[in-house]
Amino acid sequence: MSLGPADAPQHILIISDNLIEVLDLEEAIKAAGDYVVLHLRQLEQLHQHMSSLTDHVLAAFVAISAETLNSDPLIDGLVQRGTKIIAIDGGTAAARHSGWMTLNRPYSDEILSDLLAKLILRDA
Repeated sequence: MSLGPADAPQHILIISDNLIEVLDLEEAIKAAGDYVVLHLRQLEQLHQHMSSLTDHVLAAFVAISAETLNSDPLIDGLVQRGTKIIAIDGGTAAARHSGWMTLNRPYSDEILSDLLAKLILRDA
C-alpha cells in the first residue's frame, strides 16, 4: 500500500551533507510511496530553491545543529509554507521543544515508513 496521495506525488526535501544517509533516506522514502525527493547538501542552498518550490513540500528532513534549527529564517520559511520539519539527530532536543518530529539514527525503513504515514495524517 502506498502512503502517498493517489492524485499527485508529494515533495520531500532532505538537507544533509552525508551522501550515504541521503541515499538511504531517499530509497526508503521512494519505497514508501509516490514522493519526489529534492536533496540539498547545505541549508544555504535552500535560498536558491525557495522561489522555485511552487509545489507543497510535505516534509524536510534536516541534519543541522539545534541552534540553526531554531534560528534560521530558511527553516522558518519552510514552516510558514506548511512543511513539516523532521530533525535528524543533531537537533532532536530543539525539535521536540518546538513540537517538530525527529528521526534518530539508526533508523529502519519501517520507522521511516511509519513517520511518513504520520506526516500524511498531519497534512490531511
